[in-house]
Amino acid sequence: METVVAIFIFSMVILVASGTLMSVIRNQRSALKDQELMDSMRGAREIISKAVRVGYDYTVPDSPLNTNITFNHPAKLGLADCPGTPPCPVRYYLQDTNDMGTIYEQNCPDGCPGVVGCDLVVGTPGCSIPITSEQIDVTKLQFITVGYGVADQVQSRVMMYMEASSADGTKTIATQTMLSQRALDL
Repeated sequence: METVVAIFIFSMVILVASGTLMSVIRNQRSALKDQELMDSMRGAREIISKAVRVGYDYTVPDSPLNTNITFNHPAKLGLADCPGTPPCPVRYYLQDTNDMGTIYEQNCPDGCPGVVGCDLVVGTPGCSIPITSEQIDVTKLQFITVGYGVADQVQSRVMMYMEASSADGTKTIATQTMLSQRALDL
């Protein structure tokens, strides 16, 4: 009789412990997915931020979405799809591919003299490369520019808003940042 009671108590302890352990494992997996989403968004935001801070002549198309920005980047020399002399035009944009939103970087978006584009023809637009992970779906990317620097004596700034969800759609995170242009000698 004592053995049966001991086995019953031991079974109850194991049952409670295994339930707790499974809950901890589920929470850890959820936290890892959230962290992966944040890391991918942070990486894309950092790439765009670094380029915007040294860029100039920002152009955001007049549209309700403002999902892309084009500007001149003075430091992109000798890279694929960029001319040998500055500046190199750069474009960041959001595109839906296979029902997943991806942010792309494109050097020389309108074609540059002497530069071979993706179709291997000189002077055609440069190749686009994704800067976000395949594990996230970027649902919104928006740019708003303020100031033109030399023209209006207002320091150029770019507000960037990004919204993304995990590939399975369980978590959505939004970020917004204001980027200030570094001082230029124009």
